[in-house]
Amino acid sequence: MRLSTIVLAMGVLAGCGQPATSPSTAPQSSPPTATPPDPAAGHILSGTITEPGVGPLPGVEVSTRPNPAAGPARTGTAITDAAGHYRMENVAGCLWVKLTLAGYETSEHTNCVELNKDAVFDSALQRVLRIEAGGALDNTVWTNDPVWAINILEDISCDGPCKFIRIVVPTDGTLIAQLSSTLSKAHFGLWLSDYGGFKDTQHLVGTGEISGSLAVSATKEANVWIEGGEGVELPFHLNTRLLAPGEFVDSSARARRVFGFAGGATPGQAFRAHN
Repeated sequence: MRLSTIVLAMGVLAGCGQPATSPSTAPQSSPPTATPPDPAAGHILSGTITEPGVGPLPGVEVSTRPNPAAGPARTGTAITDAAGHYRMENVAGCLWVKLTLAGYETSEHTNCVELNKDAVFDSALQRVLRIEAGGALDNTVWTNDPVWAINILEDISCDGPCKFIRIVVPTDGTLIAQLSSTLSKAHFGLWLSDYGGFKDTQHLVGTGEISGSLAVSATKEANVWIEGGEGVELPFHLNTRLLAPGEFVDSSARARRVFGFAGGATPGQAFRAHN
C-alpha cells in the first residue's frame, strides 16, 4: 500500500490528491450530486506525532486548513502533549494537516483528511538534517519515516520511506554525493536536486554503493532524499564533495580517489538516472 505523501513546506504548497466528497443521498432516479461536509457539524481530529527512531514528539503544532477545491470547512490548531498526542475539537470538512516544531522539517499532508466524523491522523516528523558540501552524514531511514514529495508539479515522490537532507553550498561547482550502507544487499535510492525538486532532479538506485553528481549554485541549498525499502531499516553513510568549476570526475578510478572507498558497485554503473 502506498504511504501518505508529505509536502515539504517551503512557501509553495500544492495538493497531491483529489478532493474527497460525500456520496449523494438523493434517490437513484435523481442525478448524482456531491454533498459537501457541513462545517456547522464539528468533529474531533486526534492522533500521535512521532520522530522515527526516537519516539513521541511533544510540542508539535498541528494545524489544519481547508482543501481550496473541496468546499466549506472548519479548521483548528492543537499542540502535542508529552506523549506526542493531540486532540483538535470542532473541525469539519476536507482538511490538509500541517506539522510545525522548531528544529524539525515543517511539512504539510495534502492527502485530504475527511472530517465528516471523528478521525485519527497519526504522522511522523523529521529532524532537520543539514551538512555543508564536503561533509558526511551517518543516519538511518526508518520504516516509519515520511514519504516526501520531491516535485509536486510533476507528482514525483520517494518510492517509500526516505530521509531529507539539506546540503549547504558555499560556492558554485559540482556536488558529488556517494551513498553506501552497512547492509550489503540493501536496495536503496538517492534523489538529487538543486532547488527543492522543481528542476534538475536526478534519481539513482542500486545496491552496495551509488554515486551521482549535480551542478549547484552558491545561492541555493542542494537537496538530497535517501530512500529505504518499505519494511526495512536502512543505516546509511552519505559522503559529499564540492568540485570547483572546471574540475570533473570522469572515471570510476578518479571517483574512488575522491571518496577513498573500495569494493561494492562501481560508481556510474549501479544506478538508473532520470533527468
